[in-house]
Amino acid sequence: DLQIGQGPYRSPSVFSFFKPEFMTGSLQEVGLVAPEAEVLQGGLITALLDGMWSMMKFGLSHCYGGFQERGWGRGCVRQEGVSMIDATATLTYEADSTASLDEVLDELALMLTAGRLSESNRIIVRNAMQSTFSGNLAKAVRIAVQLIASSPEFHSTNVARKTGVPMQLSGYTSTPVKPYKAIVYYWMGGG
Repeated sequence: DLQIGQGPYRSPSVFSFFKPEFMTGSLQEVGLVAPEAEVLQGGLITALLDGMWSMMKFGLSHCYGGFQERGWGRGCVRQEGVSMIDATATLTYEADSTASLDEVLDELALMLTAGRLSESNRIIVRNAMQSTFSGNLAKAVRIAVQLIASSPEFHSTNVARKTGVPMQLSGYTSTPVKPYKAIVYYWMGGG
């Protein structure tokens, strides 16, 4: 639970992992709340993706940012697709060897996003799978699962829509003094 900020039976209060009135940054200035932002911090988001990607490549183990507690002292394998000896679970999906790339992608999108994978994200995943599909189907599937698990459609139950139009902020009483500037947090804590 320390890795992703939440865990079974680890809620800090009876009201869950975050306070319903939690506010942060510019949201606070306009009186909006964002309870989920209390646990959605850069390091925790990165740790979640590290753990999921590790599980997809090596099974549920401690290696490469995996979710499991430290294993029995065995070293971590370096070949993706080879499960760790002490992995407590492995992903066993195998694509039909006679299926086309689009059929495999359709099946993965159905299983992982309930068929909500957007066309733009489908193109990204398809292009990434393309180079390894005919030579190494298992690796192409791992690439697809990793990318789909990193998509907004995997992490939400609603349909994600990309409009191509910048979001218009509303609710400010005055024009910002400086233009908006995003800070990108990139954490390379191992693995």
